[in-house]
Amino acid sequence: MNLAAFIDRHRDAISAAVIKTYPPLYDAETRETCGFDLRLLLRRPLGGQADAIRATALSLQRHPGTNVVAEMGWGKSLVAAAAAYLAGYQRVLVVCPPHLVRKWVRGIQQTVPGARVAIVRTITDVERSRSLGGRISFVVCSRERAKLGYRWIPAAVERAVPHNAGTLARDDAGNIVRVLCCPACYAPALDEEDIPLTWAEHVA
Repeated sequence: MNLAAFIDRHRDAISAAVIKTYPPLYDAETRETCGFDLRLLLRRPLGGQADAIRATALSLQRHPGTNVVAEMGWGKSLVAAAAAYLAGYQRVLVVCPPHLVRKWVRGIQQTVPGARVAIVRTITDVERSRSLGGRISFVVCSRERAKLGYRWIPAAVERAVPHNAGTLARDDAGNIVRVLCCPACYAPALDEEDIPLTWAEHVA
């Protein structure tokens, strides 16, 4: 018996087991008692979007993560923005494909009353977005931008130079001499002439 035939033959038992193990958080009864007023939104959800918004908002209030799965063009962006607002979130980060950044901004502004929206491209932009204020603020970032990080710089740690008899080497002013070393093996960072590197030379 193949898998399709097995599922077809035992579908009632499988369905009952799934529902028992994973009871639905949102159903027809919950729709009337969840307390989310979709009339607060600036645009009216269509068809099943209303139930999806309520269910997502309810899930966001009870779980740290929620997935909305639907076909392209169904309105997942609308559902996400509206659910975050109704669930009581104050700051929302949106990471989306580059060609949808401005579409997300328009969608949020057309859906969520009083929403403050900012597009961020740098860490400085993220810091400035903290002052957006408002009932809820959205920060929208291209996923390609989000993949970028700080530039790489050589790593090093400063270590004191040992001297004779277990003491530490000191310069003419009596200060302990320190050199830059590899943070893994602690070998001194030297140039081609075996002269210790300074910080400026190390990161150049």
